[in-house]
Amino acid sequence: AAPVLGIAALGGLRRRPHLRGQALAWAGIAIGIAATGLQAAGAWSLAQAFGALAARPEQALRAAWEGDAERVRAAMTPPGNEATEARISAWVADLRGRFGELEAVRMASAAPATPEPGNEREMRAAYEASFRRPDGSGVRVPLEVTFERPASSEAIESIRVRRFAFVAGDGARIVWPDDGATKDAASPGP
Repeated sequence: AAPVLGIAALGGLRRRPHLRGQALAWAGIAIGIAATGLQAAGAWSLAQAFGALAARPEQALRAAWEGDAERVRAAMTPPGNEATEARISAWVADLRGRFGELEAVRMASAAPATPEPGNEREMRAAYEASFRRPDGSGVRVPLEVTFERPASSEAIESIRVRRFAFVAGDGARIVWPDDGATKDAASPGP
């Protein structure tokens, strides 16, 4: 609005040469253009950060499917970032047995079906995971992702995945990681 008003003021000053304020009109134009540029850069930066955050669940799941435990842990908060390679493999084996090979993970248009998160640092988002079964058929599985922001940071980049909750066709929820111990390789938890 400042550039438009500055241009309008310059036009009015040209019609009335006895009035002063040309410097203020030019300052309004310059400041308005600079502020608009800063707002556009800020909006672009936020969009990039939220895009990276929205992609984090797919990156973690792809890493799990590829057997890259380090990349899975990097995308997660505790207890997922403490999970052993054996626990991650057991979880992926369970999902593979139920659904098949992971093809894609996309953010869903609907809100998550479960109640609000337990604390102010958590937020939930609805996703949909696409799998390819051994017989070639595809299946789409609702996926609820819980994100968590560390208490020490407000930065979007610091937000990590806290939990995955797949909702099977029979209504069963496959949740990983659970809040149990993370070092015991005998159970498919974290």
